[in-house]
Amino acid sequence: MRLHFKIFFLLIFTILNFTLFAQTAHTQSLLKSLHSKEKLVRDKSAYKLAKQGTEKARKKFTSLVQEANDSLKETAIIALGMCEAKNSDAKKRKASLDLLCLQLKDKNWRIRQSAIIALGIMGDKRAIPAIKRISKDSF
Repeated sequence: MRLHFKIFFLLIFTILNFTLFAQTAHTQSLLKSLHSKEKLVRDKSAYKLAKQGTEKARKKFTSLVQEANDSLKETAIIALGMCEAKNSDAKKRKASLDLLCLQLKDKNWRIRQSAIIALGIMGDKRAIPAIKRISKDSF
């Protein structure tokens, strides 16, 4: 009986390790796809990463919002909003909220639009004053 238990646990342990390895490899592949020349590929990868809601994805989206070209930035903004909608860490949510509110001042209307969408997805009431201000601006 003990031998069967050991074999059973060894089998379960092996399956779990393989699953974790496969998930990590898939995440790495999605992170690389964020830099694809094809917008659809970038958007799908960002959506899948945002659904996972991992800390690694959140950090990547934050970095892309701060540094990326406008096309990639649009995607990263919305994906960051999706990640933060699931995030229960108030400090990280506040940092992302501030970053997204900053995007409301961007000269590119698509960036501003993406920020509004992301803030809506987050559902944080603290964004309401910033969204009201932008509704009165003329760009």
